[in-house]
Amino acid sequence: MKSPDCITPVISNGVLVSNHTLSTGYQCMAMMKNGSWILGNISTSLYQNIVNLFCGFEWLVVDGVTLSDGSTFIAPRTTFGIDSEGAMLSLVAEGSETAKIGLTLDQTAKWMVELGARWAINLDGGGSSNSWLEENGGVQGCPTCIDTPCCCSRGVTTISCVY
Repeated sequence: MKSPDCITPVISNGVLVSNHTLSTGYQCMAMMKNGSWILGNISTSLYQNIVNLFCGFEWLVVDGVTLSDGSTFIAPRTTFGIDSEGAMLSLVAEGSETAKIGLTLDQTAKWMVELGARWAINLDGGGSSNSWLEENGGVQGCPTCIDTPCCCSRGVTTISCVY
């Protein structure tokens, strides 16, 4: 498999897809072979024990407490987290940056805590925030592709599949 131009490391089904060095500020989630999760800046020494690893930006929730950056920037958001039982949580909020529809990072963190997150990281947002459910007809809601409040789908560089 050709390694994509990733800005973070990626492991998919036990295969190291990108070994790009993690830059400061990025946070990752990894599912281990034993079914447990690890989050944060993950050491390469653990890669052989990881089934899936993907990275995002900043922490939103740490040990059940929301981290506030005070930003009022509203945008579509995609967030993953882990609850106190070790179950994965996902939140996708659609919207448009130009129309100021979506959530701030603070609002996103608060939603994740309300959903039960003990730990959560912010993944990419904007037009790449989208959900697809096969049993519900495919694409959910109104994804954007040119950051305007009109519906259109576009290609994305990272897809997180939950099954």
